[in-house]
Amino acid sequence: MTIACDPDKVVGVINELHDVAETVRTYGDLGQAPSAQRPAIGAMPTQLYLLAAAVEAQMRSLIHIDRVCASRLWPPPDAARKVMHFELTAADTVVVSAVSTEICVAELGQAHRRLTGATKQLRTALQSPSIATVFESLDKEVERLRVFVAAFA
Repeated sequence: MTIACDPDKVVGVINELHDVAETVRTYGDLGQAPSAQRPAIGAMPTQLYLLAAAVEAQMRSLIHIDRVCASRLWPPPDAARKVMHFELTAADTVVVSAVSTEICVAELGQAHRRLTGATKQLRTALQSPSIATVFESLDKEVERLRVFVAAFA
């Protein structure tokens, strides 16, 4: 059983999930009112934010366990408490009006590629049996976005 965490890479993935969520929120309506003839993207942006939060919680948990175990083996010379800062960024919420379906499909296609890449990177940056359900959920969102974009290509 391998447990590994590269916090810098994991933070990069979390930021990417936030950005992809906002891209999907911005362009997911394809510049049109919803209709029965096209698939719905639903609550994908919210789901991506929830998955990003789950990833962050897992990362922080693994770092905490690592620090506690290390402090028991090698007591810290000065402080018993350490504060860690991560480069988490806020994703911009963009509102667009009257954009073509082609632009929306192009943006969502790029979002799909970014989400696929982020999911692959996360698999190497964060390895823990407890994150398996998050990987399954991310894979489902990748596939949902792929099917959504393919319906308009």
